[in-house]
Amino acid sequence: MLRLKKKKKLKNITLPQSKQAVDMRDQLHYSRRIYLILLLIVGAIAGLIARVYYLQVSRHSYYRTRSKQNRVRLQVIPPLRGNIYDRNGVALSKNILIYDLVVNRSKSTDFDLLTKKIKKYMRFDENDLATYEADKKKKRYGQNVIVRSDLSEKEMNLFLVDLYQFPGFEVVPSYKRSYPHGDLTAHVAGYINNINKTDLKKIDDKQYSGTTKIGRTGIEKEYENLLHGQAGFRQAEVSRIGKVVRVLEQINPIPGDDLYLSLDLNLQKIIQEELEKKAYDGAGVAIEPNSGEILAMFSNPSFDANLFVNGISHKDYNFLRDSSRKNLF
Repeated sequence: MLRLKKKKKLKNITLPQSKQAVDMRDQLHYSRRIYLILLLIVGAIAGLIARVYYLQVSRHSYYRTRSKQNRVRLQVIPPLRGNIYDRNGVALSKNILIYDLVVNRSKSTDFDLLTKKIKKYMRFDENDLATYEADKKKKRYGQNVIVRSDLSEKEMNLFLVDLYQFPGFEVVPSYKRSYPHGDLTAHVAGYINNINKTDLKKIDDKQYSGTTKIGRTGIEKEYENLLHGQAGFRQAEVSRIGKVVRVLEQINPIPGDDLYLSLDLNLQKIIQEELEKKAYDGAGVAIEPNSGEILAMFSNPSFDANLFVNGISHKDYNFLRDSSRKNLF
């Protein structure tokens, strides 16, 4: 019998490559890596260029406006309210420059929580909180609400350092109305106090954009249009903490007119003293017979008009309202 011999499997024999072939292969791999890296670099540069084009060209107007808003602020300059004088030039009202802390709720987050934190920088007691809450109820959502009025220089400087932590808050100048003769002229000169929602329906928003007060009684109310004046505006470059660096453009406000009454304050005092000698409840009027001018007009008992300017406290108002002598009559 014939025996078939199994063929032996041939082993794969790798022939040694030439040095030139190895070099060509390595060079090819290296070239591919270089091309890939260059492609990534070119892609990244193209992406950056596209992003720069988008920011600098396509969205130029948008970001320019935002940048300008961050450093340039349009500020309302409240007009100086006209004063009231008697016939001899004695001032029955005065304007005192003060600084108020206000908050715009539409530009703030957690404004009530932030309001409580200002105790660290200034006086903010229960009366201040009550005044803030009352003013908040009177104002529209986008209007400035007075948080604290009449800040001292120390309080203002301390707060401005950390102003950036209080979005929507701002320290603004205003004028405090003062009645130097208190109860002597309260019923005649009247008083001003905070603008409320009812007032907002009647007044010109533009004219009163920088004003928080309006004439409420007496001469202050009757001649509001003359006394108020016209607001001014300015564009100011501000720092990170809200301080004015430089004024870019300004339209000065027009102050209100001063009013001179026919009233004689000396005669007014005489009537007050005569009525108070025996605590008479009543009124005295002195008229110049030839011209009909009112020389004196006093109602007794009276009240201090200064109590109403920034919002009278419940305690003081209840006293006047419940008084048996009817001071407010």
